[in-house]
Amino acid sequence: MSRRTIVKGAAWSVPVIAAAVAVPMAAASAIPGNNANYHWQGESQENWSTLTNDTWSAQIVPNSPVSGAAISITVVFNQPVTLSAIVTNNPTWSGPQLNSTATSFTFTQPTGGWGHNLTFSFTFPPGAAGSTLTSSGVMFITPSSAAEWTAEAAVNSLTLAAR
Repeated sequence: MSRRTIVKGAAWSVPVIAAAVAVPMAAASAIPGNNANYHWQGESQENWSTLTNDTWSAQIVPNSPVSGAAISITVVFNQPVTLSAIVTNNPTWSGPQLNSTATSFTFTQPTGGWGHNLTFSFTFPPGAAGSTLTSSGVMFITPSSAAEWTAEAAVNSLTLAAR
């Protein structure tokens, strides 16, 4: 390969690199802290969600609500649980069917208003008593250009008690 070929190739790559740098990042994204449009209620205490022997609960608080978008929460468990009830004062959450058994559940709700409480109940297999159950809840907004949301996960852990 000649030097002329290398120089010619480099000259063609400069406009491509410049174009890539000129493209702006998305207007909104996941960010840390409670300065986002949407954040976990207990963010300042790092107590972002509650996990008990049969319930997962969290509240999302908007600093400045955004209309026309949807907020979603995905909760991931380290072992399968069965969704037994969605217990919340806000009926606009949509999600998996009751009696679904999985390690991951996603719930979605329109973003309008001033508070997004989500509580759901679950059961676990009898053989799981005494084992450690962990949960990790993450939130996101769609479309992602609509708002900023907290990037940190709401993480909990407990030892399952026999029933």
